[in-house]
Formats: sequence, structure tokens, C-alpha cells
Amino acid sequence: IYIKNLEFLIKPNGLYIQLCFSEKETREGGPRRIKKSDLYELFSSQNGWTIESIEDDVYETTLFGSVPSGGRAYLSTIRRNNYT
Repeated sequence: IYIKNLEFLIKPNGLYIQLCFSEKETREGGPRRIKKSDLYELFSSQNGWTIESIEDDVYETTLFGSVPSGGRAYLSTIRRNNYT
């Protein structure tokens, strides 16, 4: 459902920038963690997408305490193909 909604929102050749918690974040609590392999599967060329980059990043949050700290994350740049 998520990918179908993105297809509706993002025009062909449009960019989708995503910041999500990665499976490398080991602290308990917080949002679902995403595996890099899942990103490659969901946003494959067979599904109409091209992943331009996936980089390790930090998700600034107070989720793990009152002082802002970073949760381990992936910053992805994904392009919707001109065909689906």
C-alpha cells in the first residue's frame, strides 16, 4: 500500500527522499527499523524505482531520553522510473 501511494504522489522521474530508522539502531523502543535489503527489494527497478543512494545517517530525536540524540538511520534518494 505504501509504495502504491508513493506512485500516486510522485511523478515519473520524480525524487523521493526518505529518512528511516535502520536495523543498526539497537536501542529498544521507537519506530520500526528498516533493513537496507528491504529498501532494495521494495524500490527495485522491477517495481518502477531506481535507488540513487542509501547512506548511513542519524535521525535526531529525544526518543531515547530528554537530551536530543541520534538514532541510526538510512537517508535514501530514490527516483521513480518513467515506466511502471
